[in-house]
Amino acid sequence: MFDPEDSMFRLACVALCAMTLWGSAAARAAADWPPAAPDLAISIVPSSPACLEADDCTFLVRIENLGAAAYDGPIGFKLVSSVAAVSGPNAQAPWSCRKDDFGKFSCATPTASLAPGKSADLMFALRMLPTPQSRARDCASLDWTGERLELRDGVLHAAFEALGQKASPSSTSSDALRALIGNWGDGDLRAENDQDCASIAIEPPAPPPACQTSEAQVDGQCVSLANYCTAGRSFDGAKGQCSCPADRPAFDPVTRSCGANVAALECGGGRKAVNGLCACPLETPLWNETAGACQAMKRPEAKVETAPPAQPKAQSIAPKVATAEPPPEPEPVVKPAKQKTTRVCSPGRVLRDGLCVRNHVRRSARAIAPRRTAQAGKCPPLFSYNRRANYCWPALWLDPDILVHGPIPRQP
Repeated sequence: MFDPEDSMFRLACVALCAMTLWGSAAARAAADWPPAAPDLAISIVPSSPACLEADDCTFLVRIENLGAAAYDGPIGFKLVSSVAAVSGPNAQAPWSCRKDDFGKFSCATPTASLAPGKSADLMFALRMLPTPQSRARDCASLDWTGERLELRDGVLHAAFEALGQKASPSSTSSDALRALIGNWGDGDLRAENDQDCASIAIEPPAPPPACQTSEAQVDGQCVSLANYCTAGRSFDGAKGQCSCPADRPAFDPVTRSCGANVAALECGGGRKAVNGLCACPLETPLWNETAGACQAMKRPEAKVETAPPAQPKAQSIAPKVATAEPPPEPEPVVKPAKQKTTRVCSPGRVLRDGLCVRNHVRRSARAIAPRRTAQAGKCPPLFSYNRRANYCWPALWLDPDILVHGPIPRQP
């Protein structure tokens, strides 16, 4: 029998409990992978089969959440008509619409809360301008810009948190989500259902139906939700949403069609079918399209930030002459006493062994200074004039002629 007071027994119990908790946490993380995401789909349905020129033509624009997670945030869409048109009475809070151009409009709501299967509706009125066309094509598309990309960033953070990492949203976030959870559009899970079009005849419309007890008032119009269910679905009053019929209960969010069952996905490269998508497991979450296999995510190496090098101080804009160390002073020449003479040589010549010869000064190998012939005693800036030898010498260097003959006497 084990003694409960025994320290080894207590330690074994603690270890067993920790392993049990770790295993259950890992199982929950694997079960929640990949993270569920909303999938907004837009539909546009005309309220009548025909419209009249210079009259209001109404469309029901529906944004439906076909994903596995709820959506909370702003929604925006753009509507484009092939016929020149202006906007009719579309003041429906919380929606706001504006005209971008003739036949082009933008609508948005600052906030919306859509659980899976729920939808948000807007009756949009277009006033068709006179046109020779007999039909108009009107298209609505979700607008994933600005703050509406917070949905993408939230799903990206959830995916990285499941991996024990931190995500930095950027322009490549959509590519990262495609690799992590198997699919991603411009701003939500699928891009295929982010646009829908409707074609309508331009002629006198049929009169609106009288409102019944089962109908709802939307912008002063009698609207029956059953008339606006898409993809072969009908309105289910118990659920308060459009549902597939009993003989075809499965709804495919990609093709937006009802069927007896959704075809099973065939996933290769180590991926598994989860929520209708092929996704890699948590251990190797990144899908490599080139290799056709799942691979582990490389953790970024820690970067050590270093202070930038000190910028040099601003230098003077005055021209500079490259300086060098002055040549070493030559040793004094000791002349024999017999060579003493009072003979004076002409400029540019020196007295050597009793003769006036040209002055050849040995230049240092470390610095060879350029001579410049003086013109009328004028030298460029930072040069000094040697009138005894008639040339210009850099003022920052020691003139060899002065080393040999000494300073030039000043003129009276």
